[in-house]
Amino acid sequence: MERGERDGFSVFEVDGRLNLTSTDEFREVIARAIGEGRIRFIIDLQDAESVDSTGLGALVWAATNARRHGGELLIANPNEGVRMLLELTSTAKLLPLHRPA
Repeated sequence: MERGERDGFSVFEVDGRLNLTSTDEFREVIARAIGEGRIRFIIDLQDAESVDSTGLGALVWAATNARRHGGELLIANPNEGVRMLLELTSTAKLLPLHRPA
C-alpha cells in the first residue's frame, strides 16, 4: 500500500476496492504512519477499482486524523466514479485533489 514519498507527502496506493473488507487495513496503515509522526498523505487511487461508502468514510477518517495532527490528506488519480462520489457526497472539500506542480 505504501509507495514512498512525493513532495513531502507519504504516498499510499489503493489497489482494488476500498470497501468494508479493506478499510480496516487502510485505517491501520494510516494510524501507524501518524503514530510515526507522518501527517501529510497522498492517497493514490489510480489502481482503485471502486470506493464504497465505507471506503469513503475511511478516507474522511484519515483526512480528519491527519488534520488533527497538523497535517493534510490529498487524493490523487481518482477514476470518474470516485470523482463523482466525492462530488455527490460533498466530500470533495474534505478530500482535495493532489495537483502536481
